Amino acid sequence: MLMRLNWIAKIALFLAPTLACAQLEIFEGRTGQPITEAQFYQQIEPFSEWVLGETHATAEVQRAEAEIIDHVSALKPLFRPTVFWEFLAVSDSARVQSIFDSFLQNTLTSEQAIDQIFGIGRSERLYSPVLDTIKKYRGTLVATNLTRNEKAPVVRGGISALDPALLPPGFVMGGEGYRRRFIDAMGGHGDPATIENYFAAQCLVDEVIAHQIEIHPSNELRFLIVGNFHSNYFDGVYASLERRLPGRRVSIRIESAALVSPTERAELISGSMIDGPMADFVVFVR
Repeated sequence: MLMRLNWIAKIALFLAPTLACAQLEIFEGRTGQPITEAQFYQQIEPFSEWVLGETHATAEVQRAEAEIIDHVSALKPLFRPTVFWEFLAVSDSARVQSIFDSFLQNTLTSEQAIDQIFGIGRSERLYSPVLDTIKKYRGTLVATNLTRNEKAPVVRGGISALDPALLPPGFVMGGEGYRRRFIDAMGGHGDPATIENYFAAQCLVDEVIAHQIEIHPSNELRFLIVGNFHSNYFDGVYASLERRLPGRRVSIRIESAALVSPTERAELISGSMIDGPMADFVVFVR
């Protein structure tokens, strides 16, 4: 047993994070108390699924995501990370996998792989640290979403307009709190019927992502990268995952410190009187 533990420790040391560290300021979402990075990783290590609610295409946020995946993967050297990414469409999985395989085989850099997946000059290049971290641990990248064209009928005509083949089993619309926050976020753009269709499309994304995670072979090292509205207040995709796969997951809201006002920062840390805490942990990146 001692020899086995020593072997695991050596692997963990070999795989220790090598990214240029982002400056993280971390708060416990349920108490609002600040914690150190060491405390943060100690608290999230026992989980098997990490929901990373992000601000899209924000370089410091994507670096922090890569760092979190790196640190947690180093703490669990017997497993390889599986990263589920909202930006990738399930119907495009074969093409994406072929490109990702070329990246793993060192035929492409992470930037070149992203260019081939999304097109040259796109903001998705900011996610190259995430791909590099997946490669470091010989992990897996999994598509989770529908294409814009696949979702378009729902935006125009509601969930009943969707191709039935694309509706995930056990589909459930989001709750009233989720709907209320969505309507507030829309800011009055559109009549009630139009906003309800957009909300249906939002819920469809949540359910499709959760279903793809549900049917993927399980392991102890799963990360979901998703826009923060989809997981704020343990709602959206988080709630769908809890319904489908009750288990050991943790919600982490990651935000650029430079992009939030003092008022927004306070609200992220303290949560809402109505909706409760924003996430298990709120991380500001400098």
